[in-house]
Amino acid sequence: MHPLLEIPEILLEIASCLNSADCYHLGTTCRSIWTVLRTPLWRFVHLPELRQAFSFHPRYDVGTTPWNDTVYRSEPYLPLIRRLNLQYLDGNSVGLLQILQHAQEQGREECRLRIKSLSLVFTTSILSTEIFDMSIDLIMSLQLAELAIRVEGPHSSRGADLFFHNFKTLLRGLRGSGIPKMVRFSFEAWSSICRRPLNELRAMEADIVDLMNRLPKDTFRSLDLHMMLEFNGLMPVLASLPCLEDLCLEPFYPIDARHDVPEAADMDPGTYPERPFPVLHRLSLGTTGGLNGPLHCMATIPEISSNKLSWLTLCTHDPDDFAWAGSVFQQHASAMLGVELALSAAYGGLVYIIPLLSACGNLQHLRLHLVGEDLNALQESELKIAADTWPDLRTLDIRRHVRYSSQHIQPKPVECSVLYDLSAKLKHLQCLRLPVGFSPDDESRMFSPALRRLVDTPADLTVEQFAAISPLVEFDITECSFPFSRFLSVDADDEEGYEEETERNIAESVLNTLRLVFPKIRIVKCDPHTGNCTYGYPMQEALDGDLEEEVHLPEEAELARRYFTHT
Repeated sequence: MHPLLEIPEILLEIASCLNSADCYHLGTTCRSIWTVLRTPLWRFVHLPELRQAFSFHPRYDVGTTPWNDTVYRSEPYLPLIRRLNLQYLDGNSVGLLQILQHAQEQGREECRLRIKSLSLVFTTSILSTEIFDMSIDLIMSLQLAELAIRVEGPHSSRGADLFFHNFKTLLRGLRGSGIPKMVRFSFEAWSSICRRPLNELRAMEADIVDLMNRLPKDTFRSLDLHMMLEFNGLMPVLASLPCLEDLCLEPFYPIDARHDVPEAADMDPGTYPERPFPVLHRLSLGTTGGLNGPLHCMATIPEISSNKLSWLTLCTHDPDDFAWAGSVFQQHASAMLGVELALSAAYGGLVYIIPLLSACGNLQHLRLHLVGEDLNALQESELKIAADTWPDLRTLDIRRHVRYSSQHIQPKPVECSVLYDLSAKLKHLQCLRLPVGFSPDDESRMFSPALRRLVDTPADLTVEQFAAISPLVEFDITECSFPFSRFLSVDADDEEGYEEETERNIAESVLNTLRLVFPKIRIVKCDPHTGNCTYGYPMQEALDGDLEEEVHLPEEAELARRYFTHT
């Protein structure tokens, strides 16, 4: 072994550049290396890794030989874990929870759990009350700083009653734990729970408000809720949290005739703090789906006193909510860096939001969802105006949601030539997703002098010089269209015989076009559930073949990916 590898600091620096699998393989090469690397290797652990490492059985008889053997093998490693991700807890997880509880409650002091971040995902194959109870006990026994919980619903209506009982038990257990040192909390529930009787939902909403009242005032910074939410009672509680920086609320049931619509006059001035949301940095309201109705932001969020608000997501169909957003943009124009909006029916895409956001000259990240009737409300001229309005954009993401349309609409893509305009005008653009229509002749005409003159770019600009002003790294082809018939050879006697070859030709032609416009492109993304993966995979393989090292997105782009919604 090289003498440098005997220095722990060097080994730890090497491990910081490796993924968990490579770090593990490096550790198994030498006992002394393993002694050093096991600490960083076990800091963040997933459920499958735990099961594979210690062969946890579905259920243990405490005190038996299998129990004692597993305890003996796992005890040295459990105290090293700081972030534990338990995906899809079900009946097979009882043994694991038994071991974790034993280490926390009955094990030796040096073997106690020191987990600070816990993520739980409950599966619905077995809606076990025992799993819920053991998980609550585990949460209550830990001094957690971060907690994320996702509760999936039952596969049939027969399990709805048991699910609702378990969900109430989970809520009450969280309230009882007090979570005294919590910094971040995320809770996502089964959306169909909104079909329960109204009195049950009201009681659950009250439990959620009570839970929010128990959050630690002096340390809590980030909240993410995807469930039944009653904004009228919830917002005054959240507005009074002095350290809250990141707030994401996605109420997934519609405000219909069963629900009382809040009015500004209904708000008790005594319940709303004098300086609401004093340090709020990011606010996300609503989902991009068709379930959430009006959020009534004017009534429930009359003011945001923070001077640091720089990210706003608003997904609603209500014009009053957009009027409220306009006032927020005006008030926080200089600080606003990221915006995500969902537009439908009454709005005209970019034509509508450019005046709304015109004061936000420092905007760096923009995502726009076109829902239903606005699918065709995107023009090349609007994109050029947007590029002139926000020249510092790092992320531009415009996506269409056909599944939410009230009628069949054939989306119309924008011309490929608009990519050149964006690359020339947006000199900081790093990630781009647009509904672009590609054709076979794009590659030949993309770098023509005539096209360059249209965007006031010198006709003799070299590829290297152009790369200096076009830093884009990632392009998403999910929204793009590739007219298959236009790429087929007219001399082909059997089109089916040429299908596979034509798909490769399309991928090669589109990638060459993208390389001409964005010489630094390194990542081609595509939603795995769409047919464009047929072209996306070979395009990424071709890019990977040119790389000498792994590509990482710029830090700003990673931030946008984390802050934007996941839909």
